[in-house]
Amino acid sequence: ESHSLQTEVERLQTKRLVAEKIVRQQLEPEILSRQQRIAQLEETQQLLEQKLEQSAESLQQAIDEKTQLLQEWSLRCNHLQELLQQNQSSKEAAESQLHHL
Repeated sequence: ESHSLQTEVERLQTKRLVAEKIVRQQLEPEILSRQQRIAQLEETQQLLEQKLEQSAESLQQAIDEKTQLLQEWSLRCNHLQELLQQNQSSKEAAESQLHHL
């Protein structure tokens, strides 16, 4: 009986190995296909990250340029305001002198 049990175990092990091989053969194309898809997605993700980084750099550069322009215009506005105040003071002084004449 021990011999027939041993034979049955060997037969079942062989059957299991054959079944595993069949399943592996059936699943292998799907596994390879999914691995290729994962590789494509990873490559696409890398490209998108590079584009995002480039866009962020371009955006930061544009912000820096606009900030510089804004600062320049602010200085110009301040200068014009000073000139207007000087002009107003000169006008008031001239009007005062006219009234004293």
